Amino acid sequence: MTDISSFRPEQVREYTAGRVLSAADRYILEELKKKSPDTVVEIGCGPGTIAGRTLFVEKYICTDITIEFLRVASKARPSGVFLNCRAETLPLRNGMADCVVAMAVLHHLNKKALRHSLNEIHRILKPNGIFLLLEDWCFEKGITGFEEEARKWRFRNGSNENHLTADNWLREIRTAGFSCRNPVWTERPFRTSASHLIRWPEVDRKVRMMALESVRQ
Repeated sequence: MTDISSFRPEQVREYTAGRVLSAADRYILEELKKKSPDTVVEIGCGPGTIAGRTLFVEKYICTDITIEFLRVASKARPSGVFLNCRAETLPLRNGMADCVVAMAVLHHLNKKALRHSLNEIHRILKPNGIFLLLEDWCFEKGITGFEEEARKWRFRNGSNENHLTADNWLREIRTAGFSCRNPVWTERPFRTSASHLIRWPEVDRKVRMMALESVRQ
């Protein structure tokens, strides 16, 4: 699996620089505004893109395994709580969260770690708490020319990530004890330095994301 805990400060700065809200980011923000949760836990908060724009949430807890991301996120949301931990072992009490958000992070986990993480998310949510999962498009085939080329380039040396199909995500999340709604598709930019991909117009350099809202049973 990709070791995102080894990100160096300069890599974090490169990832963060010039980042603007994507359609996927806006989807999360809109859903949180609708639900008005008191306590949100974000798994893999990155630079705090969501955390810094959710001041309407009373308690926002950012978790990440990269300390440098937490430092950046703490500037975006000074009032937040920041935890350097893994999704498989969340240092949070049972039933303390109204909502858990995980965007483009759980595919870094192998099958065993993913199941532990989903169980942890279920554990910390209140009954009827909401789990918002957003994951990159299913990598079997791209539906646009750019998406297909991006898929081929990203996995040119084989995949070291645990990307699941939409049906497999549904199965794993239901096994963890959630009731799932139908997936919604949104999109986000595909960051790349590959010369043959950056020739595409910027407006076309984007890929789908699956947004899956689940309720803790």
